[in-house]
Amino acid sequence: MLMYRSFPYVEDSELYQDLMSSSSDYWTQLESCGGKIKCSEEFKEIFMGMMKKDPEERYSLDYIRTKPWFKGPVYSENRLASIMKGKITRIKLNLGKKKKNSGFFKLKIFK
Repeated sequence: MLMYRSFPYVEDSELYQDLMSSSSDYWTQLESCGGKIKCSEEFKEIFMGMMKKDPEERYSLDYIRTKPWFKGPVYSENRLASIMKGKITRIKLNLGKKKKNSGFFKLKIFK
């Protein structure tokens, strides 16, 4: 969800069926919607392990913590703050454009 800014599937959809069958088509479809966003094979493996239909087969948090993706590089606090500041600025700019162009965004919550 955080990677693609949407839910990873909608139940009873083709995407959901691909996910439940562990089909590589799931990632092809998802990545075609996400533009430039590509997930590493390590991330895909963890995600698919967490999404297994049988709860007994799902990856545990302890197991996930042993995986290379989980142990991978992390942003410093300053770098993360800088990235998030840029994202927030872009969101505010986009909301401002939508506010001007759409009656929907004239609600009081966007004042």
